[in-house]
Amino acid sequence: MTEQPDPEPVLSRVEPLDGGLYADQPYEAALGDLRGTVGAVSAALRDAGGATREHLLARQRELNRLQLDLRPDDTDALADARDLCHRVRAELARLPGGDA
Repeated sequence: MTEQPDPEPVLSRVEPLDGGLYADQPYEAALGDLRGTVGAVSAALRDAGGATREHLLARQRELNRLQLDLRPDDTDALADARDLCHRVRAELARLPGGDA
């Protein structure tokens, strides 16, 4: 009998440990902000079309790239990530049905 692979990615089930190496640090805050903003963009993509959809996809790629490149000791990048998240959430709020 062959075992069927789990279709859900394992990373979706990984929970960060409380009190980890960077807990309560700007890095964790920025990373959490990025993840939340990526989720908000993903949700907005469901109803977006045309140029708005293309813009959101570009923002999603930008946010994903930042998640991968973010380093705990790069304070400028941490601030840039938080600023980008703020701008993207403001853009989302201006979309029809957004939380203005």
